[in-house]
Amino acid sequence: MILGKLRMAVGWAVAAIAVSLWLLSCTYTPDQKFVTPIQPPPSHIVATVDITSPDLGDPFPLDWLTVFSLRVGSDKPIRQVGVKVNGRQVDPGNPAGPVFPNDSKEVRFQLNPNDFPDGVHEVVVTISLDTQSGSLLNKLGGEYYLLEKKFNISVNRALPNLTPFTVGMENGFMTLRWTVPNERKLDYEISTYYLIPGGPNFIDRKIFSNESGTVYVDSGFVGGNVRYHVAASNFANRNFYPAVEKKLSPVKFLFQTDANKAGTISWLQTVPHAIVTLVNSEGSRTVPITQEVLLADTLFLGDKRTYRVFLHRNGYAKQTFDTTISISSHPGLPVFRDVKMLPAQSKLMVMGQSNTYRLSIPSMTREDSLSRHTAGSPALQLVVSENAQHGVYMHPNGGPVLINPLNFSQRQSFAPYVLDPFGVGRVILTNGLSSVSNGGLLGLSFLYNGATTGAVADITADLNVDPYAGVIWKDSANAAMPVFSPNGQYFIIKSRTRPFDLVYHKNGSSWDSLGQMPTGAKFFRGGSSTEVVSIGSAFVDVFDVGPPPDASGNFHSLRSLNYMSFFGGQNVVQTNYDPVSQSFYVETRDARNYSTLFIYSITSFSRFAKAKAFTPPSVPNTVKHIYTGGFHFLSTGFVESIP
Repeated sequence: MILGKLRMAVGWAVAAIAVSLWLLSCTYTPDQKFVTPIQPPPSHIVATVDITSPDLGDPFPLDWLTVFSLRVGSDKPIRQVGVKVNGRQVDPGNPAGPVFPNDSKEVRFQLNPNDFPDGVHEVVVTISLDTQSGSLLNKLGGEYYLLEKKFNISVNRALPNLTPFTVGMENGFMTLRWTVPNERKLDYEISTYYLIPGGPNFIDRKIFSNESGTVYVDSGFVGGNVRYHVAASNFANRNFYPAVEKKLSPVKFLFQTDANKAGTISWLQTVPHAIVTLVNSEGSRTVPITQEVLLADTLFLGDKRTYRVFLHRNGYAKQTFDTTISISSHPGLPVFRDVKMLPAQSKLMVMGQSNTYRLSIPSMTREDSLSRHTAGSPALQLVVSENAQHGVYMHPNGGPVLINPLNFSQRQSFAPYVLDPFGVGRVILTNGLSSVSNGGLLGLSFLYNGATTGAVADITADLNVDPYAGVIWKDSANAAMPVFSPNGQYFIIKSRTRPFDLVYHKNGSSWDSLGQMPTGAKFFRGGSSTEVVSIGSAFVDVFDVGPPPDASGNFHSLRSLNYMSFFGGQNVVQTNYDPVSQSFYVETRDARNYSTLFIYSITSFSRFAKAKAFTPPSVPNTVKHIYTGGFHFLSTGFVESIP
């Protein structure tokens, strides 16, 4: 609070004498009147002067040309304002209209730091208030109240050393904090860069002012590797400070699949007000982060899917968090052409593109390989005996290669040939394998006189005999390959003239025709069983070739199932039988190349499992699904357990 003191102009006494002399020289007739004399103003009034802007400290750091605003608390009007610095009158400037508008109690003036040297300076503001007494002296300007306001300013052209910048997430936003000594009022320039492969990527530049206790909130940051370049300046200088960096992934994305291989991407809400965009081969989808889950698509089994996930806030598209999620269904196996289960040994044989591997199950751990034997050439077929004593794969040049499934160091090429009608040995070009019995009888086909011919060869015979008539049975007019029983006592082959499959029984060194059954894909059930599984275009039947056929030589079905009645109108692309699990399975595929395996018990025909499968649309006929021994395999390398 400031008490205004009354100041009167010099000359009150002189004025009184002059008036008296003038009255003595005049004659007048007095009228009887009463005149109220002018009362002098009070010697003191109650008044306040408050600085409303800027927020003053003492001393106030004058870092910029600054406009000061003072509020005068009094009922008397302002008549005049004076500003002195260190006792010297300065031009207060006129930044916002009159220095003291008649209709306002606000006083404004500005100070320029360029007008002063470095150091602390005293500022004195004098304000004259009208007494409003109405006296002649008041009207002549010699009667007023005088108010004073004093404060100090500090001018320092050198910029301060800021405290180290701290950077981190606060309430979901990237925040920089630092402090300024001596309450300096500086301008700050913060440039944001994302550190990406290839170098920094400029995002934005912000210029702002703030006092001590400074904070900068990067409202667009949603994750990634970010760098902030900071510069501070005052009226005279500009300094760059060490850059600060932060690498952060504020959202953890999780890819999950359900039993049908439908994929979803989920996340935790750690970035407020963000938007999530998923981009894959099927296009893009955008949802708010509050949705917390986004449907992806069905996984390519045994393959990899790549998703790009973008995270950003509205209005900050340049600060997009761009991450790539590569999803693999854990192939576990190399890309392969065929697999054969060795259940008694808990092993699996995998015929790859150019290698053959043996793995332990269920861990699928590789034991050894034949890569040095195949010389980079892709194998074509693989057959293994039920007792795991014999293995044969097709060399791409047409010759069978004999291997010991349990000892890959034992390998021998097999080039069988036959005697022609003139008794001349002729090497045969093998072009297919069907099965090999526990005793070493191999079902195959070869080109003979320009036609494909079904045959039986004994791979246990002495391969060094010359000439070697390794083929002990052939049907020169039949393109089908014989399918052997595990014990080697039976084989079945399609008739060359009738719509039946013929059953042969071994009789010493010859084969006797035993009977016939309806045509279909034939599989011996396995073990010591004489049952035969026959899968046709609509039915699956089980026959027994142990008992003799009827008088007409026909074997009759023991049990039958019309499996196509379950899949009316669906695209059935595969039916197969697995002797290891004693089950048969059906694969259906829809227009999008999504597939499903339906697995049935061969004894009860009840369905006990279902597996989702997938074939890439670009190669719908090259990906192979196999079910054996409780595992579902995909030729791209995918494997999953389906007990």
